[in-house]
Amino acid sequence: MTDDDWPTEHLHALALRMVALEHDAQLAEIAGDTLRARDLWTRRKLVQWQRSGFLRDIWAQSRETTPVKHA
Repeated sequence: MTDDDWPTEHLHALALRMVALEHDAQLAEIAGDTLRARDLWTRRKLVQWQRSGFLRDIWAQSRETTPVKHA
C-alpha cells in the first residue's frame, strides 16, 4: 500500500465494518435480542459518522491542493 492508497483502504475498511455491523444487527433482531440489535445499530451509525467525516476531510484537502483554473 502506498501513501496514496491509504485513504481508499481506510474508507473500504469502514464500509466493510458498517456492512458487518448491519448484518449482525439484523441477526440479533431475528433472534429477538433487541438490546444487542440496538447496540449494533448504534455502533454502525458511529462508523458511518466516522466514514462521512473522513470523506469530508479528504474532499476538503483535495480542494486545498487542486489548483483553481481561471478563464
